Amino acid sequence: MQKNMENYFQIGEIADLLQINRSKLRFWEQQGLLQLERDQDNHYRQYTFSDLLRVTDIIFYRNLHFSTDELRQVLQHSAGELEQKLEKKQREIELELQALQQTRQEIVSRRSHLQEAARLQQLPDLPGVPDFQQVRLFQSDNPADWQRSLFNQYVFIGVQQDAEAEMVYGLEADDGQGPCIWQQQPGKQYVEVLLQYEMQNHRRNNVAQHCQRLQAKGWQTGAIVSRFLFSSRGEDGVNYDYHKGWIEVQRAAD
Repeated sequence: MQKNMENYFQIGEIADLLQINRSKLRFWEQQGLLQLERDQDNHYRQYTFSDLLRVTDIIFYRNLHFSTDELRQVLQHSAGELEQKLEKKQREIELELQALQQTRQEIVSRRSHLQEAARLQQLPDLPGVPDFQQVRLFQSDNPADWQRSLFNQYVFIGVQQDAEAEMVYGLEADDGQGPCIWQQQPGKQYVEVLLQYEMQNHRRNNVAQHCQRLQAKGWQTGAIVSRFLFSSRGEDGVNYDYHKGWIEVQRAAD
């Protein structure tokens, strides 16, 4: 039978109606959030319709991540105070949403780098052009450079004058800081490859292998530039840094 506003509800009925554990209802009562009547005969808790509304209000604020202590205050606030409290909570949630959106974008970016590495591994030596025009030296003692790369390691650019040269790290030279270490020249040709550098020793890499393969195809190779993609363990059990690389090429007869 449907109950009217003068009927009492038992704790089991409330739990079933609102799909909530009885233990939570008991806890909220113990914390003073609910003031319940007791049946005079059996001393069972009795919930009025007003108590039921109070429970739904508690659930509402708990879904907003209000603590039990905050709930005690909120349930005693005036309308004006409640508006201020909710405005503050809204600002907090908006900041959390921004942080989550940033985290989501970082995940999307890293997944795209993993997918790009798979593509480069399957289809090496395709023509391509570096997605930057000029590179300046990365200043390892400059906090601004580290902050620039903190959440986007793709900004790291490796530069090697040839396959035997040591790689120098740089950043895209769009801020006028630091000496230029590489600049894209009009008319230059490049092929895209997946570069693999041993984490503990970047001298151990597969750059020379790529260059030798290209030379066997009749290409002369020049400078190598690359974007950092990710670090992971290779099939040989060694940890590597993986880069999307562009090797400068021209026909040997040119």
